[in-house]
Amino acid sequence: MFKKSKIGFKVVQESSFRHNSFLSAIAWISSVDYVINKWAKPRTNKGPLAVFDTYRNASNFMRNGCGLTIFRCKYKESKIKRLFDGVEVLMDFCCPYGTRFADKVKILEKV
Repeated sequence: MFKKSKIGFKVVQESSFRHNSFLSAIAWISSVDYVINKWAKPRTNKGPLAVFDTYRNASNFMRNGCGLTIFRCKYKESKIKRLFDGVEVLMDFCCPYGTRFADKVKILEKV
């Protein structure tokens, strides 16, 4: 059955490699390019992707990071509740409050 997309918030940093492209705030986890209005998926043997459930939770996470931006996003929720960067597993209880796991993410607009 088709899973409906949800609305969330993605914290990103501008990519120095591609114009109008963004990387996750914690780029070493996913190294995924996020382009406005295009679906992004985890790289092979990595993932899922991480988003925040509310603007407030995204903003709280972003407090200590300079050069970061919050985008409203659509995401398809993942059944997997841990992040894998290809080497290590980061369990959900190690993630910032409000983290949601996604099979794919589409950033929509800066907020």
